Amino acid sequence: MLDKKECIALGSVLQKMRTALREKNSRELKQLSDELISEACARQDALTITLAVISYTLGKLIERSDYIKIKNWDKVERKLLTYLELAESSVENKQEKCEVYVRKMREILSQQSAHMRNYIEDILRKAAINKGARLYEQGLSLSKTASLLGISIWELAEYIGSQQLKKSEEVKHKTMSEKERIKMLVDFFEGS
Repeated sequence: MLDKKECIALGSVLQKMRTALREKNSRELKQLSDELISEACARQDALTITLAVISYTLGKLIERSDYIKIKNWDKVERKLLTYLELAESSVENKQEKCEVYVRKMREILSQQSAHMRNYIEDILRKAAINKGARLYEQGLSLSKTASLLGISIWELAEYIGSQQLKKSEEVKHKTMSEKERIKMLVDFFEGS
C-alpha cells in the first residue's frame, strides 16, 4: 500500500498523464514514464510500473502518429482519459480501484483491431523490457524486475546485454580529439 505522500505524488502524475494525452504530448508522456520508473524502483509496486509502461506506450504511439491508425481513436482516447481520471480520484482512498482502472487502460490498448493489436502488444512488451532495464540499472534484481513486469528473465537479460554491448561499442569507437591524443602521448612519455 502506498502512503499518503506517495498517493498524492501518484495522483499528480495521473493528472499530468491526462493532460499530456489530451494534448498529444509524447515527450511529456515518456518523461512521466521515466519519473514513474524512478519511483517504482523504490516502491517495487506493480501499479507504478504498469503506469510507466502505459505512459511510455502512449508516448510512442503519439510520437509515431500511430494512434491515427487505431480505429475510433477518439473513443479509445476518451476511455483512457476517463480511466486516468478515475484512477486519480481513487488513488488516495481506494487503491484497489485505482489498480483496476490502470489494468483497464492496459486492456483497452491491447484490445484494438487485429492489425493494430499485435503492433500495440509489441510496443507494450518492448516498453516493459525497456522500463525493466531501467529498474535493473537502478538496483532492482533481474528476477524481481521480470516478475513485476510479467516478462521473462531471458527477455530482460537479452535486452540488457544488447544495450551494454552497444555502449561498449560506442566507447570503443569513440575518437579522441587531437588535443586528447597529444596529452595522452605527453603523459605517456613523461611517465617513462
